Amino acid sequence: MRRGSLETAVGALVIVIAVIFAIFTYKVTDYGRKTGYLLFAEFNHVGSIKTGSDVKVGGIPVGKVTELSLNPETFKARISLDIESKYNFPLDTAVTIGSEGLLGGSFVEIVPGGMDGNLQPNDEIEFTQDAVDMLQLLGKFMFSGAADKDEFKAK
Repeated sequence: MRRGSLETAVGALVIVIAVIFAIFTYKVTDYGRKTGYLLFAEFNHVGSIKTGSDVKVGGIPVGKVTELSLNPETFKARISLDIESKYNFPLDTAVTIGSEGLLGGSFVEIVPGGMDGNLQPNDEIEFTQDAVDMLQLLGKFMFSGAADKDEFKAK
């Protein structure tokens, strides 16, 4: 009988661990989160944006990137934004690709406009600004001759 009780205890432990793992996965993935509404935006370059990247306004998360695709007509990157339904943005809202820093991740930044009227579900945001390529920017600075100018020389 002792062997049977040991197997029962191990089985119960496995079930408890599986339940804890399921709860953790549910909370981390936002599986139970109610979806809001979709907005779309097109960019020439989206940097390291990926599905699941945050959508922020003033640094506050208001949604997630749900899909990345290539528009076959314009050959631009098209992103789908799932915005929480409690947020409504004016028609002249702009979208930019932001970066957490040199080594940080990227996110989509919404810059609300001031027009009357709001974007509706499945609308396309017209005003977009592409991601800044930090390596390209650094290369331009290094090879522009800026380091040779008098104001950058040590005194």
